Amino acid sequence: MERLMASKAKYRAINPTPITAIAPVERIIRQAVGTMPMAVASSGLKASVTSHLKDVGLYDLFDAIVTVEDVQHGKPAPDLFLLAAEKIGVAPEHCRGFEDADLGIEALQAAGMEVVDVRLMEGYPHSATTAAAAAAAASSFHATVNTVLAP
Repeated sequence: MERLMASKAKYRAINPTPITAIAPVERIIRQAVGTMPMAVASSGLKASVTSHLKDVGLYDLFDAIVTVEDVQHGKPAPDLFLLAAEKIGVAPEHCRGFEDADLGIEALQAAGMEVVDVRLMEGYPHSATTAAAAAAAASSFHATVNTVLAP
C-alpha cells in the first residue's frame, strides 16, 4: 500500500492534472449500470487501475476488472478482452468494447467484439494546447475506458 501511495504521489508530482474519467464514456457506464454486465480490460497494472477507478468513483460500477497482470499477452493480443468477457459471462461476439488506442482497437477486433473508438466521440479530450492535457489523455486511467459491455 505504501508503494502504491508513493507511486500515486510521484505521478501527481509529474502530472498535476487531476485524473478524470472521459465524460462521454463515463455517461455510458453510469447509464448501463444494472442493465448489463460491464468489465474493465486495461493494459495498466491492477493497483494503478483500481486506484484510478476509485479516484473517479467508477470502481464499484464494474462486474470485473482485468489488467495486464491477469493475462499472458497484452494488446494487441485479444487476451485482456476475452478474459473480461469470460468474467462477465458474455460471449465476445455479444460484447462492445470502448477503446482509445490503436493497439486496443486491434485487440478488440481480434477478440471479435464490436469496437467503439472513443477518440471519435464528442467530448473526448483532444486538447493539444498543453503537454499536461496530452499526458492526461494518454494516462493509464484512460486505458480503463477499455470497458466491455454486453449490449
